[in-house]
Amino acid sequence: AAPSPAISPAMPATPATPAPAKPPRTGTQADPADAIRHDVEGTLRRLARHAPPPVPPVPAPPAAGGADEGTPASPLDRAALANCTGCDLRGRDLHGADLHGLTLSGIDLRGADMRGADLHGASLLGVSLVGARLDGADARDLRCTGCDVRSATFANARLDGASFVGSNLRTANFGGTRVRSILATCDGCDLRGADLHGQDLSDLSLAGIDLRGADLRGANLSGIHLEGADLRGAIVAGANLRGAILRACDVRGIDFKTADTTGASIDLEPDAAASVHAVLETSARTSGYLSTTRTTGEHA
Repeated sequence: AAPSPAISPAMPATPATPAPAKPPRTGTQADPADAIRHDVEGTLRRLARHAPPPVPPVPAPPAAGGADEGTPASPLDRAALANCTGCDLRGRDLHGADLHGLTLSGIDLRGADMRGADLHGASLLGVSLVGARLDGADARDLRCTGCDVRSATFANARLDGASFVGSNLRTANFGGTRVRSILATCDGCDLRGADLHGQDLSDLSLAGIDLRGADLRGANLSGIHLEGADLRGAIVAGANLRGAILRACDVRGIDFKTADTTGASIDLEPDAAASVHAVLETSARTSGYLSTTRTTGEHA
């Protein structure tokens, strides 16, 4: 028999040698992505150093509706108003504002709430006050030149020495406020439909004033001298016209029946003489002596 092969003892397996760790990248071995990121960050830092300062947000303009249409706008200070030529301040809340002595030009204050505001000695040039509320305002020595004051309210306002030369005061309401000083300097004013009932306008001398449709009920017009005034449709029920002188005035549509026209002298316009003469004669018979002058002669 063949001899059995010699069996060698088993050899232990050789363990796998781990791969050597890669040395860290340095110098020219840097990751390209790191280099790009470094360049971008550097560029952003340089841009930030030269960037302009941030622009503050611009506040939204006030709502035109003012106090009657939502939250009222915050009141403006004197400095803002003094430099506000031509500004649109419609409906703004200016009640109790200190505006004394300011000169305001071309400002739109339509519907503004100016109740109790201090306008003492202020000058308003071409300002629109249509529908503005100036009740209780201190408007002594206020100067309004060429202003639009239609439908504005001045209840219980102080208007001593105030003037509204060349202003439109149509349908303005002066309830509870004496307007004698206003009308004394109101030649050429438009007072159509103005509420002047019970006012003391005695002995005033006015030229070219427009009082069409004005409410003069119970007003004291004794001794007043009106030259070229338009009084068409004015309401004079219960008014005192004793000794009044109306020269070249248009009095068509006036009912003098309940007015006291004792000693009044009314010089009629040519086209108004025929239409009003009968009314004046009736007034003369009911309230005393009235002298009227036609263009064609005298009538007493």
